[in-house]
Amino acid sequence: MNPSRRALGLASLLRGRADLYEHSAVTAVESGRVTTELGSVIAPVVIVAVDGKLEQVLPVLQGRVRTARLQMLGTAPGLPERLPCPVYGRWGYDYAQQAKDGRLFVGGGRDRFVDTEWTFDTSPTPDVQGYIERVAERMAGKPVDVVRRWGASVSYTTDGRPLCSEVLPGVIAIGGYNGTGNLVGPVAARAAVALALDSTTPPVYFSA
Repeated sequence: MNPSRRALGLASLLRGRADLYEHSAVTAVESGRVTTELGSVIAPVVIVAVDGKLEQVLPVLQGRVRTARLQMLGTAPGLPERLPCPVYGRWGYDYAQQAKDGRLFVGGGRDRFVDTEWTFDTSPTPDVQGYIERVAERMAGKPVDVVRRWGASVSYTTDGRPLCSEVLPGVIAIGGYNGTGNLVGPVAARAAVALALDSTTPPVYFSA
């Protein structure tokens, strides 16, 4: 599953029924209003669907969620095809996927450098990148040519369950996916809409 293609596909389906705004960072969220760098949006219900840095967008969640950096790398094409599907190692702390042209996309190692990876900074670091490069070489069975390195923010909850909760009157937050956002995010979105429109209590596997 390609998250970017999924997002673009959803945007295409919603064309004419919803407006999407890019490059308009949110500066404040309150009941009935979202303030951005370009202006404000007024709505009776606000759903904040953010994973990494959720506690920055909603300071009321400080202490319930915590942001970490996840790092990855991508190799040049042409490697032997050894991974027919996404794979995980060490109980999910390491992960990889291989494209049809042989490129490897590998991430992980956060648990090896815990003190530095609880951060809002998304810049790749030598220690983690060195570790996941060794993972990539092990999976490829040979040295790899790394052509891209990157990091991203995700958030973790204190009880290990993803968040779906009304955190302020009329403000529902979803996030804190504990590293599984691509799978859990759509489920959380449906639960948030049901909570907003019908006051349906989120399933017990969400932290409310």
